[in-house]
Amino acid sequence: MKFFSRILLNFILFMAFSGLFPAQFFLGSWAVALVASVILTILEIFIKPILSLLFLPINLLTFGLFNFVINALILELTAWFIGSNFYFSSFGVVFVISLLMSLCNYAISSYFRDQKR
Repeated sequence: MKFFSRILLNFILFMAFSGLFPAQFFLGSWAVALVASVILTILEIFIKPILSLLFLPINLLTFGLFNFVINALILELTAWFIGSNFYFSSFGVVFVISLLMSLCNYAISSYFRDQKR
């Protein structure tokens, strides 16, 4: 169930951020957002642990802040897989949106985790 909740949350965040940043983040349609959220979730499950292990020395030197760059790389990789219906204007925009997505994911997941207790 956690897999589908991640997809739903990423879908909602993609739709929201494409409305908030229309000049910097292009999203073709809601179907593209759904496919992108599925791809992002799959990449976070399979590719992110490999990248985290690969960049472990840099991550230790930056006290974990390099995780934000890894998240941005995975989001950029998602845009590359989707193609011209899902793109960002620059890597800075990718970094900001991935940072906002990380913060929203953390806040929402911690809220629902506290509700279960």
